[in-house]
Amino acid sequence: MMKKKVRSYIFTLIGSIMILTIFTYAMHLFPFSDKVLFSGDLASQYIPFANFYKQLFHDPSQAIYSFMNGLGSNSLSLISYYLTSPFNLILLLFPTSQLTIGMMVIMYLKIIISSLTMSCYLGERKQLWGGWNAILSLSFAFCGFVTVYCYNILWLDVMIWLPLIIYGLELYIDYRKSTLFQWSLFLLFISNYYMAYMVSLFLAMYFVYWVVQYHFEEWKKYIGVFFGFVGRSLVLVMIAGFIYIPTIIGMLHTGKSSFNIKDFIDPLRQFGFFGLSGFGIGASQYEWRLEHVPTLYVGLLVLILSVAYFLNTRISKRERVINFSFITLLFLCLWLTPLTMVFQMFQPTAGFPFRFTYLISFMLIVFASEEIHHLQHQQRKMVYSSIIIILVFSFCLVIYYCNRANYKINPDNLWLSIFATVVFMIGMIVYMTAMKYWVKYLLFGLSILDLTSNFYAMSQNIGTVSQSAYSDYIYQYHKAIPKQTTVERLDNMDVDANDWGMDTVGYNDGPLLSFNGVNGYTSSMENTSLHVNYALGLYSWNERRISNIGETPLTQFILNVTKNISTNNRHFVVNDDEGEGALIPLKQSLPKMTTQLFENQNRISQSIWKQDVFSKVNTKLLSSTKNQMIWQLTVPKDGMLYVQIPRKISYDDEYQIFINGKRQRFGTEIKAKTLLPIKNMTTNEKLDVKIQTKKESLNDNFKWGLFDTNKFKTLRNQITTFALERKDLTLIGCVQSKKKENMLISIPYDSQWLATVNGKKVEIQKNSLSLMTIPVSKGTNHIRLCYRPTSLYVGIIVSVIGLLLECILIYRGRKNKK
Repeated sequence: MMKKKVRSYIFTLIGSIMILTIFTYAMHLFPFSDKVLFSGDLASQYIPFANFYKQLFHDPSQAIYSFMNGLGSNSLSLISYYLTSPFNLILLLFPTSQLTIGMMVIMYLKIIISSLTMSCYLGERKQLWGGWNAILSLSFAFCGFVTVYCYNILWLDVMIWLPLIIYGLELYIDYRKSTLFQWSLFLLFISNYYMAYMVSLFLAMYFVYWVVQYHFEEWKKYIGVFFGFVGRSLVLVMIAGFIYIPTIIGMLHTGKSSFNIKDFIDPLRQFGFFGLSGFGIGASQYEWRLEHVPTLYVGLLVLILSVAYFLNTRISKRERVINFSFITLLFLCLWLTPLTMVFQMFQPTAGFPFRFTYLISFMLIVFASEEIHHLQHQQRKMVYSSIIIILVFSFCLVIYYCNRANYKINPDNLWLSIFATVVFMIGMIVYMTAMKYWVKYLLFGLSILDLTSNFYAMSQNIGTVSQSAYSDYIYQYHKAIPKQTTVERLDNMDVDANDWGMDTVGYNDGPLLSFNGVNGYTSSMENTSLHVNYALGLYSWNERRISNIGETPLTQFILNVTKNISTNNRHFVVNDDEGEGALIPLKQSLPKMTTQLFENQNRISQSIWKQDVFSKVNTKLLSSTKNQMIWQLTVPKDGMLYVQIPRKISYDDEYQIFINGKRQRFGTEIKAKTLLPIKNMTTNEKLDVKIQTKKESLNDNFKWGLFDTNKFKTLRNQITTFALERKDLTLIGCVQSKKKENMLISIPYDSQWLATVNGKKVEIQKNSLSLMTIPVSKGTNHIRLCYRPTSLYVGIIVSVIGLLLECILIYRGRKNKK
């Protein structure tokens, strides 16, 4: 038996390394070339946050509050969402310029380990060792969920811990042994709470399924066991309270706290019959990651075996009915929107719509393992199951060719799936007839080819970058960026990463390059930062992003953007704008902000100088069609011309702006409400501006305004602002005031900031911009702002209570055993 176990693990390890090696070579990735993966969320979130993770070991205070992501916010929810996986410690071995390689190493390592944990489960619980163990383990590690979502590497931890959690849960139900179940679930909770939430729902369903399947006659005895299972799980959550309490409180202040009943029922179904094509090779591709058929692929051999399981009359009808009911329930949770949203924390998916297909893959592999134990004399069942699969793929082909425009799928991959199903059917019949070991090795090789082909097909058109170019980009940027000791922000709007061959939109350059900026892109984005963004007219596509596109000189003044980085022959140039500070005196309170962005800018200016900075523009609409509008504009004086883009349009469309026939570029596709700079104008200058879209209909809600640049420079020189120095979680400033007044602070409001002026506690107020305001007196004012994360302290107390409860439970368990 020991030899079988060792052989299973070795085959699984060799198989996973072979698939990853062939895939890497076929995709021309490092180390076979200079190219590394640099795409989607991997480029815009995980790599920047990986560098932020490294910085935490040099400046631990950033783990509590940071100005690097967005305008500044509590970092705890960001860390728990993205960075708590133990595998992230590997990143410490890689310098920032090689983080792309480090992320690929972690991705590959997680896939390999997930194949080994699945091998352990199949061997220990299903008594399946040897070549079949390796085939099924590899099918789990390279299922459709992994191959299409592996670039979101924070989700891959669930593939490692799920087999061990299920193994532990079965031991707990059957023998009341809780250690493996508890601590593997705890490690998943620590690694990624989002996936842990999904798995917890699945565990409750699986508990009922296991009891009904194997302990139905004495099910009443397991009611107490179920509550014990729930209690143990809650204790684990309490132990992780130091992470989860701040996270829960933080997420309640984000866009994810909202719930729309329309999202819950519209559409009611996530996909149609064509979704069954997701069982085939290459059913989805990277470029379709936001909208695609469900990634149900689990290897064609496993699919044949699992279908044959339900046709196998040698297995009791009761067992097959219960298993079919359970897999149907999981499929309904994937298919029906209300059930899907329950699994996704009652939120609609924003891209990557089928995030728990790995649960269906796991159960299909379990059914396939049961069928393997009954393979003898099953040739006819293999033929039947193969024919059913071939008919499904063939029908999907017919639907595709009849309604080609409605589906994103490659029909060549469906043909490949049909051909591969026939090959596996022949191989299985030969194996069951001859029962020769070489046939099993042939099936093992065919499975590796099948899994590799799917991985390669699903990764087509994924973004890559030259590692040397990326390293040069990081080196040059770090060389140019000055060290920031005060609360000030840097603007990188004029940096074009395309000069280095990188397709980025610059949302998270701050965490990647160690500077405080305006940009930010994270699922933990707080509503206060978003409100600042919307009120000032900065561009934001959704509630997870803010950017510096749409800045005006007044916006930069309010947000204390003191430096600007531009590019010159692939070198970075820092332009200083001295004299600004994070503390700005107000002559009057900020009035309520409106939906009109030019009016908001003037209201802010009135509060500081009692003068406007935007004036009206003479507009003449020359032509208007469904998708195109042309204006002739005339300005009364010198200044920068801006346009207010009115509303959000569809994901696959954008606003295109042409000035005198020449298209303007803005660093990203503009699809939502924002202020956009058009051109520096001179007095009485005329300009033709065309705005068009490809799909969306335009309306007449475009607004035009002229920013008086010279006037603003004069106004800015008339006012003194004051700096805020940062020392860990404390901000220190000194204000000289001629009268009692309020100071606007260039930081989003957070109730966990505490303020003192000359040693006396003062109340921080939230203004209409969602920034902070603090009162000062006449004379010298020594200001001290301290960040005290009460949610963290509450979380630590909950963790201590959880640990005490766990110690009591362990003591009682050992006492009962004695």
